[in-house]
Amino acid sequence: MRAVLNQRDRGAEKDFLSRLCVIGSFPRSGSHWTRRMLGEIISLRSGIPATFGNPLNILAGFTQTVNRGNWKEHKEPIIWAAHDLRIAPTHWKIYLRRDFEEVFRSTQKAETELPDCWWGGSRDECFKKWKHHTEVGCSRAKLVVDYNMTRANPETTVRAICEVLEMNPTDEEVARALCAGRRENMLKEQTGSEHLTWSMVNTEDAYENC
Repeated sequence: MRAVLNQRDRGAEKDFLSRLCVIGSFPRSGSHWTRRMLGEIISLRSGIPATFGNPLNILAGFTQTVNRGNWKEHKEPIIWAAHDLRIAPTHWKIYLRRDFEEVFRSTQKAETELPDCWWGGSRDECFKKWKHHTEVGCSRAKLVVDYNMTRANPETTVRAICEVLEMNPTDEEVARALCAGRRENMLKEQTGSEHLTWSMVNTEDAYENC
């Protein structure tokens, strides 16, 4: 963890850990979708623009750039969206869960674009990885969010996650988050991003918004 902080300031490390909230998931379970909606709320509060893909990572509320020190000025929860079970295991607050058949179908699409799709493989191989990940992740989390629940009512998901993270969003912030997370908006942002190397939002499946 100290390598993440890129420093030896124990006081800063304690502060960082006290606010760290991991949102864990097996790949293709709605992580990017969830991050985009939460990112919009953080963007409204920080004034830093949030768009899908790499630009989203400049937000102080996401840990991809903590080594720049911008998290120190960010007074709200520090969100780490993680697939790796080894990352801060005692700080997994949220787990995003999706039905295996849906995950596997989406993974097959991802494998056509990614040379190293570590979570893929044969159906049996992928299932074993998914089953272990889901069991561990669900056992850690304070809140488990089902992908189909988010698809049916994304507002419920946003409010439930924000309650666990103690973000206390206004109705306007929630409305803006839902707008940002709409499939058409994320596809538009994905198309305009210079940093994406694969289709995080599946362009072929109208019912998928990863």
